[in-house]
Amino acid sequence: MAVYNSSSDSANTAVRAFLTKVGEYYLGHSFNTGSGKGKALWLSIRDEDFNGSCGYVVRRVIRFKLNMS
Repeated sequence: MAVYNSSSDSANTAVRAFLTKVGEYYLGHSFNTGSGKGKALWLSIRDEDFNGSCGYVVRRVIRFKLNMS
């Protein structure tokens, strides 16, 4: 959590909330990554699409491999 909150922090929170609502609309249920269907879906995405890593790590690994070849 930021020590000093700026206007960009509130803008990021607003965008995140909006995208969550849009995603929930298309999923047809709430998307709570802490429990229930949302948690199961997130674990599936994390494990199957990102091999158990976060998207940032996967992106860095792919970029590193491309630069080395």
